[in-house]
Amino acid sequence: MQPHAVLRRTELGHEELAHRALGLSQRHRTALLLINGNRSAQQLLQLGRAAGVPDTVFDELLAWHLAEGATPHDIQHVELPLQPVPDNGETTLLPTQASLLPDSAWVEGQGPGAMRPPLEQARALLQQALQEAAPWSGALLARRVRRAPGATELATLCDEVRLRVQHNGHASLRVSQALKQAQHLLASQPASAR
Repeated sequence: MQPHAVLRRTELGHEELAHRALGLSQRHRTALLLINGNRSAQQLLQLGRAAGVPDTVFDELLAWHLAEGATPHDIQHVELPLQPVPDNGETTLLPTQASLLPDSAWVEGQGPGAMRPPLEQARALLQQALQEAAPWSGALLARRVRRAPGATELATLCDEVRLRVQHNGHASLRVSQALKQAQHLLASQPASAR
């Protein structure tokens, strides 16, 4: 194996990672996972040693046609379509102002990429909290959350979700924050939306 050769997986190598048909050892699988088509043999040997993979494993993968080597000259160069940047004398690593997204806000009637209304955000947060903290025992409660018609019903269900999560003992910080945010969104709903 040439030290500057770049190793890449063959089709057989990709199939082995996906289906485990050949029954490779853990060290062979680790070595095969390290091969990504961008690393040289020298880099792979170094990473392999750090992961406890003997140098001979890479040679075995080559012999079994799970990986193949290519010299850097064999790799095709791909030109990226870069657009010229107008030079106005300023250099910065920050993105241009045009590329920055506007502040998040929900405006009724926006297109398909629009943010969801607060009621739907609260519904999604409650479902996420149940999925994370009580995936099995909260399944029926998740269905009730999904079918709740308005903010008043969701606010009532928010208390039930909190009790279910506390009962299961899985109240992580993320779940607690999701529940607080859902309560805040539901409390901010106008009376007409409830």
